[in-house]
Amino acid sequence: MDAGAIINVSSNHAFLTMPEMFPYNAVEAGINGMTRGMVLDFGPDIRVNTVNPGWVAIESMTEDMDEANREHLESIHPVGRLGAPANIAGAVAFLASDDAAFVTGVSLLVDGGRSAVMQDDTLPDYRMRRGG
Repeated sequence: MDAGAIINVSSNHAFLTMPEMFPYNAVEAGINGMTRGMVLDFGPDIRVNTVNPGWVAIESMTEDMDEANREHLESIHPVGRLGAPANIAGAVAFLASDDAAFVTGVSLLVDGGRSAVMQDDTLPDYRMRRGG
């Protein structure tokens, strides 16, 4: 590859963690670090960015989800809904396009504002289970 764009995909867990998700969180953060390293090794002709999705309603995630759980997940997102695959595809398409010609080394959160929420409602329960 002599020129163009590489878009890695991680998740919002690269920035925000959840209880009992240590290995996953570490790997996702590592992808963001890898992206920054790739920028230095592959630039200036190849741009490298990461898209960090949050909750995306795909069949494998929603097929066994009851309505109450889905409503709860939607309620913790400032946009009031889960993401759709097209939301992530749009971010990837932008980063691959000439419109992003001056964008490299970025980790773009595409999570419906979920990362703007400071406290997850599972945190108090988690601390109680851990004796905190």
